[in-house]
Amino acid sequence: MIDKMRFKLVKKKLCISLILGMAICSMTACSDDQVHTGIEKDKKMVVLENQQEDINNVLGVQNIERIEGFRAVKWLDDERIIGIDEKDSVENVCIFDVKELTLKTLSNNKETNDNDMATYFERIYCTEDKNYILYQKLIDKDYDKRTIYVYDLKQSKETKLADGVNAMNMVFDNKVIFAKGMKIYVYDFNGNKTEIKMPKELENEIKDFDITFEHYLDSLHVSDDERHIESFMKKLETKYKFEKENNCIQVLNSKDDEIYIGTYLSYCSNKYFAYNLKTNKYREFDRFIKKENEKTIDSFKTYEDEKIVALEQPNGSDDYELWRLDSDGKHIELIEKGQININREFVISQDNSKVAYFLDVSDGKNKIVIYDLQSGKKFEMFEEIGTVLFNKISNKVAVISVNVDDDMHLNFFTNIYTLN
Repeated sequence: MIDKMRFKLVKKKLCISLILGMAICSMTACSDDQVHTGIEKDKKMVVLENQQEDINNVLGVQNIERIEGFRAVKWLDDERIIGIDEKDSVENVCIFDVKELTLKTLSNNKETNDNDMATYFERIYCTEDKNYILYQKLIDKDYDKRTIYVYDLKQSKETKLADGVNAMNMVFDNKVIFAKGMKIYVYDFNGNKTEIKMPKELENEIKDFDITFEHYLDSLHVSDDERHIESFMKKLETKYKFEKENNCIQVLNSKDDEIYIGTYLSYCSNKYFAYNLKTNKYREFDRFIKKENEKTIDSFKTYEDEKIVALEQPNGSDDYELWRLDSDGKHIELIEKGQININREFVISQDNSKVAYFLDVSDGKNKIVIYDLQSGKKFEMFEEIGTVLFNKISNKVAVISVNVDDDMHLNFFTNIYTLN
């Protein structure tokens, strides 16, 4: 079912101050005949027309459209965005049409997403043929149990694939790799599953949870002051005992013939394993130590050496540097130096024409910078969270942000920037 757009949609034209950077000035509301078709009359566009020339020349932004309650996840090639919509504390996976300003709900969730996040959606994938969307719903936060669903875009049909899943990742040919406890399965979209048999030695390796509570605290970087807070330490001790008794696969990834595996213990020890399906051999590695020609593993995806842009820290320097590289990996241009937020990945657009990265600002918020690799121009945006998604031709950017209300509820919204 496609619903008419019920979000608060705001088109902003920004006033630029070349000295202060970027400042948002006053806004004037447009008339009723300027409101997009399908939007209620009280959901009006807000426009400040006299700043358009500054925006075009300085920022390269035509307008910003703000969609309340929507978390963008992935652009499709046809200018639609897969994301999560929340209405009355009920979350659902949906597709937002940027051109038509309409929302199509895919999932069939009716449970409220209250403070314990009992119905929280995560890990949304789209298959390469763009015919299926895969997502998982957190059904038990305390035990890390999830239900996996697949949605057939052609037939407009949602199917539940599996319950009680601890970790999931996409593989080729519309198949999914799941972990339940210490077992790994491959599922197709009809619900058929095949267990991946690991060597006995590897099974024994990943089952081990052989660290003391003191080591556990050190791995979480618990400070001396925090260790004197009784209530805090009791929670950590409970968490430690649960993970030790219920150790299971939490990180699951695949690349070519290898499967990458991590457990509760891996978060503490950086002890991860790569299992080769063809050779039936496995190896151990530390994902935070990147060796030459070796990939580092995270719970969402596999990172490979970036050939366009590189983030580096020169020896003896406290500052990080973001460099543009040529096809041979040689430095050709320093893009940024200074307070680069290294905890946030820089994002390269799908057509390799732009890069978005994050700077720390004094109030703890992120300042997003979008740099045009062809023209050398850059502009800045301020966002609370600032996850950045480029569309296929890099003329639109979706930026996800959040506001926290008085009840500590997270109210997400997405700003869609149309670039020149």
